[in-house]
Amino acid sequence: KEIAFFLIPECFIKNFFRAKKDWHSRSDESLASPVIVMLNYMTNTLNRQPKGISIIIPNYNGAYFLESCLKSLLASISLCPQTRFEIILVDNASSDDSVNTFNVILTPSLSRGKNLTSPIILKLSLSKLKNLATKVIQLDRNTGFAYAVNRGIEAARFDYVCVCNNDLTVDKNWFPQIIKAIN
Repeated sequence: KEIAFFLIPECFIKNFFRAKKDWHSRSDESLASPVIVMLNYMTNTLNRQPKGISIIIPNYNGAYFLESCLKSLLASISLCPQTRFEIILVDNASSDDSVNTFNVILTPSLSRGKNLTSPIILKLSLSKLKNLATKVIQLDRNTGFAYAVNRGIEAARFDYVCVCNNDLTVDKNWFPQIIKAIN
């Protein structure tokens, strides 16, 4: 099984989308135009320190996978107390219990009395993860992966965006290594 991830500064992505929109309305320019705009923007802002990382999880009927995905993300996030994170679940009108699963795992008040998650996750979320915010975006229909990711990027509030599939599990050192590379 291959796993792919992207960690791209949010400001680069938003600038790219603006450029692509402008490019799309003009038929005389090539597809390279938004890429050049994006690269120029990146060159001017590369030396900034990240204010935080927005993790976007596009989801469609993925309740079965979410607990292990979130558990691994929380374990890795817990090793980065100086970095702010937000996890954004973008739900493509799931008919399973995905949104509730997400909320129960990441919202301590909803977790009381539930058997969905292990005490380890609750301990991490209650004590160490004061640097974590969560958000759920519920779409009214299954719009597909790309649309869901784009909605998540629009809602992201931090400098870096990390797109994770709902069946992804990461090593506990994943975010510490990413932050080290960014710095």
